[in-house]
Amino acid sequence: MGTKDQLALVRDPFACKPAIIAEHDDYVAIASEFRSLAHLPDIKNAKVFEPAPKEMYVWKL
Repeated sequence: MGTKDQLALVRDPFACKPAIIAEHDDYVAIASEFRSLAHLPDIKNAKVFEPAPKEMYVWKL
């Protein structure tokens, strides 16, 4: 879910669907596989991780 100044993500309890998050000082990107994120600027310095089941993640501008 997103608004003009906030992005939120909640992973399903069983984590059945694949998900990867890339957090960088300049962006947050979410995809189902890393290769979709690999082209992002400075991805090597981003924190890339799989979100935990039932966990809520929120980013604000």
